[in-house]
Amino acid sequence: MKKQLIAALLALTVGCGVVTTIQASAEPQAGVVSYGDVDADGFVNAEDASMILHAAAVFGTTAQYGLTADQIQAADVDRSMTINAEDATWILRYAASVGTGYRGSLEQYVFGTVPETTAYTNPPMPTNAPAPTEPATSVQPTNPAPTVPVGDDAVNAVFLGVSNWGGASTTFSNAYTFTYRFLVDGSERLYTLDNTTVGDMPYPLQNMLKVNYHFRIKANGSEIYSVQEVENNLPDYDPPIAGTPGVTTLRNLLTTAMEPVGTTLYMFGGGWNWQDNGSGWQTRSIGVQPDWVRFWQEHDQSYTYRTNNHAATYYPYGEFNQYYYAGLDCSGFVSWAVYNTLHSENGLPGYGGKSTQMARRFAGYGWGDWTHSVGTNTVMRPGDIMSMSGHVWLSLGTCSDGSIVIAHSTPSDSHSGQPGGGVQIGAVGNSTSCQAYKLASKYMQRFYPGWCARYKVTLKSKSDYLAVKASDAGRFTWNCSYPLTDPDGIQNMSADQALAYIFGE
Repeated sequence: MKKQLIAALLALTVGCGVVTTIQASAEPQAGVVSYGDVDADGFVNAEDASMILHAAAVFGTTAQYGLTADQIQAADVDRSMTINAEDATWILRYAASVGTGYRGSLEQYVFGTVPETTAYTNPPMPTNAPAPTEPATSVQPTNPAPTVPVGDDAVNAVFLGVSNWGGASTTFSNAYTFTYRFLVDGSERLYTLDNTTVGDMPYPLQNMLKVNYHFRIKANGSEIYSVQEVENNLPDYDPPIAGTPGVTTLRNLLTTAMEPVGTTLYMFGGGWNWQDNGSGWQTRSIGVQPDWVRFWQEHDQSYTYRTNNHAATYYPYGEFNQYYYAGLDCSGFVSWAVYNTLHSENGLPGYGGKSTQMARRFAGYGWGDWTHSVGTNTVMRPGDIMSMSGHVWLSLGTCSDGSIVIAHSTPSDSHSGQPGGGVQIGAVGNSTSCQAYKLASKYMQRFYPGWCARYKVTLKSKSDYLAVKASDAGRFTWNCSYPLTDPDGIQNMSADQALAYIFGE
């Protein structure tokens, strides 16, 4: 991007009141976006506008635009993956008009002088990574769950959930007025939570709570201000196939993706945070989470992720996820697999985001290629990520008959007809006689018999699973040079070859 001294640009400063005039700046200043190309019509150059918005995401201040991540995300993106100049300009102007905007100088972001203490909201990149060229698509918490001191004034409690769960008062718009049920000394007590935002993490205490788990809590009167999980009744789980955290190869991505298969139930919003706008702790942690295994063990084939009874359903009634920690949805599964392949430590920013846009977003990070043009004859390579309208899945390869073996989290029917499902190997093809269905059945029955005792192997049609009705849906293919490499040549394998390699046959 060409650096220019400009005579007209939106100066977006934080905490300085309403900014309605366009200011000029000879040199970049802290707290002011002070340069960028502006054309004759007053529009910020699309590339520069994208950099400004992305820098705001990096500095953790996207929320200060007075717009939601979805609204920013809805702006047009051109073929070079930069935000449409007109839309970006109006976003920046809106931010100026309400006196909000970007905290750091764009100079710091562009030339790599961001302080080490800066909280990042965009996924961390390995060394020498090209920066994403589109703004972040979701607000991500950036720090691991806080360590809460436990003193003599803390009490033991079991969290029983949000009071009046499923009632009219428990919609997300009323979140700050919720009361929470705890079992203390054999009696149920109602508390409120001090949900003051910590850093860029809204609802920090709520994002630690899990229904029927044990905690040590501290309260001022009826308001809890400190929470620490002390649950001991958590299962151990040794996946039959496991990857190695932080080994950035395509084979390791596929192997890692097998870890939660067969033991993680489907949960709408599973893997997201409580407020359903970014990655939760579970998808920013290494390994299969004991929460998922415990929830699996507590249920059978009668489990359903959704019922018509709001008070009893696991579905996130009222737009917040009370059971976000207990399983994975489709995007939660893919984001967890990517995180566990690229990283070997907990608590870094995650890769959560809307399923329909996930493939395109990964391409925006410079990780590979995205194409909207997908048809029923498309050959899906091992590792390809396919975003449909409302779903995302991971390809394990295409068979010689054109059917595709996939890994995904989906609410498939149990043998008793209940929509439970979860993370599994499935098939995309025309019938149960296709090669992909036979392969999926073989590996699910051999390595995940407990799952097969409850659930059927999923078969999805190519017309549905290769559909790209949404403009931002499509296929992502890794470039296999950065951040993942492919020394094993697995990207060029057929489904049967890739599966044999993944499962060590």
